[in-house]
Formats: sequence, structure tokens, C-alpha cells
Amino acid sequence: MQSEEATKKCNQSEEAKEKCNAIRRSQREVQCNQKKLERSTMQSEEAMEKYNAIRRSQGEVQSEEAREKCNQSE
Repeated sequence: MQSEEATKKCNQSEEAKEKCNAIRRSQREVQCNQKKLERSTMQSEEAMEKYNAIRRSQGEVQSEEAREKCNQSE
């Protein structure tokens, strides 16, 4: 009887360890995914900033060309 109870307790503690390890693995995966998302978001923001800077510089070039044409026609 006592050995059966001891075996049950041992099995329960093994199950608890397995559950705990599964939770830890899951938490690590979540943290990893969050870091990946943060990196991706940062890269997207940097790309958008570069895109906007290019658009601004193109707009400046175009407006300068328009001014030059206007000045030449006068």
C-alpha cells in the first residue's frame, strides 16, 4: 500500500515537472516571438522613414526643377 502511494506521488511529481517544463518552453517561445515582432516593427519603421526621406528629397528636386523652368521662361 505504501509503495503504491509513493509511486502515485512520484508519478504526480513527474507530471507536475513536465507541466512546469511545458509552461517554461511556452513562455520562452512567446518571448522569442515578441522579440521577433519588435525587430520586425523596428525594421518596418526604419524602412518607412527611409521611404519618406526619399519622397521628400524627390519632391524637393522636382520643385527646384520647376522653379528653374519657370525662371528660364521669364
